[in-house]
Amino acid sequence: MPPPVTATWWDLPARAIATAVLVVLVTGFAAVLGPALTGALAPFPIALSVVCAFTAAQSGHAGVLALLRGIVPGLDGFALFCFLSPS
Repeated sequence: MPPPVTATWWDLPARAIATAVLVVLVTGFAAVLGPALTGALAPFPIALSVVCAFTAAQSGHAGVLALLRGIVPGLDGFALFCFLSPS
């Protein structure tokens, strides 16, 4: 296992900005997509893509695989929660 990577000062602000840009884009299309699809798109591809991108930059291919092995098994339950929770 590779040694842990020390995050640079810009890591967290860059993640926040990347996530905010993606969320603004999805919510900009909310009228076309509808509230259910817009709500489902925000946590899955947006948050996960940002986390994967920064994990790849810090830990490489092996880090992204380890991340996805931990996250993907729980996504179906989270998706079910998102679609079945009362609006």
